[in-house]
Amino acid sequence: MLGIAISVNGVEIRLTEERWQHIIQQHPEMSSLQATVLNTVENPEKILAGRDGQLIAVQTIKSGKWLLVVYRELVSEGVIVDGFIVTAFFNRRSSYLEGKEQIWP
Repeated sequence: MLGIAISVNGVEIRLTEERWQHIIQQHPEMSSLQATVLNTVENPEKILAGRDGQLIAVQTIKSGKWLLVVYRELVSEGVIVDGFIVTAFFNRRSSYLEGKEQIWP
């Protein structure tokens, strides 16, 4: 385990070594941004609904560039108990963000 962030729902969201390797292999520009990824989960500007129950934490890096951190909050017997980061990447297409349902704030 590389780190834990507390989501806006108060859930511990894990960043595992396996997920971090996936992120930096797919997006090498993220290699020095582990703390930024965790901070985006804890302090997002907004959260969008992703596919299949995923959540997308959004942080503006600069005008027209966003950091997106995709994560899951796992539910057991109706209670959110745990979570993990799926991936993280930069995005420059505002249309991608506009097409998603904003669920927080």
